[in-house]
Amino acid sequence: MLIFDCKYRKNFQESFLWMEEMMVWMTNIFRIIQFPGNPEHRFAARLHYLCIQIGRMTMVMDMQIKMNPAFGEFEQMLVKVPRDEVNYEQVYEDGRNFVGRISVGGKSFVVKRYVNVPLIKKALYSTILKSKAQQAYEKADYLLRQGIETAPPVAYIVVHRMGFYHTSYFISEYLPYIPFRRMWKLVKVPREHDMLTKGYTAFRRLLAEKGITITDSNPDNTLVYKRDDGYHFAQIDINRIKINGWYYCFKRTRR
Repeated sequence: MLIFDCKYRKNFQESFLWMEEMMVWMTNIFRIIQFPGNPEHRFAARLHYLCIQIGRMTMVMDMQIKMNPAFGEFEQMLVKVPRDEVNYEQVYEDGRNFVGRISVGGKSFVVKRYVNVPLIKKALYSTILKSKAQQAYEKADYLLRQGIETAPPVAYIVVHRMGFYHTSYFISEYLPYIPFRRMWKLVKVPREHDMLTKGYTAFRRLLAEKGITITDSNPDNTLVYKRDDGYHFAQIDINRIKINGWYYCFKRTRR
């Protein structure tokens, strides 16, 4: 699957008002400690100017977005995601990471925002490692090419601040399927339970045959839907899978 690359620079002033207030506070402190007889407060004025320039540098971010061409028409709306200018219809997770569903142009998408990482990881993601959002996008593409259903990747967005990685977003198409655990509880007929169990076993066997290992055994990361020919399965939260022989995490790696 081919992707194209666009780059945007945006101001995130609303996220850094606290920084501006801190700089004004520091400037006022230096004004107070000025020597008497210096009404112009040259030092304080210069410090204030320096603080303003630093604040402007920290408020400007680089936003890199890579779109799936099949969803290119939604790009102008999806770039609003990092600026929190979208309305989430449903929030699935709001803890270590954030996962929510939005609607754009009559289609539903799932947005996953990855947690702000420590400084050492910022350096790694800024240099040699692909962001988790990029890894999720490429893994989803790989699974689909292997005939394994997953949420189609729509885009990933990587935000840098002052040249360093800050956070990233993975956007996928919404799949209106049911988590395996809930489907298991909904099914009441023993025969249907047998079909569901056999289908899930076959799905896990297919993953193993393709060299894909699920490191997280949470059954809710496998979605289920039923058709006339039986139960079908789709794997989500694919950051927690390993693909044998495919070194996806380094930026310069090519398959």
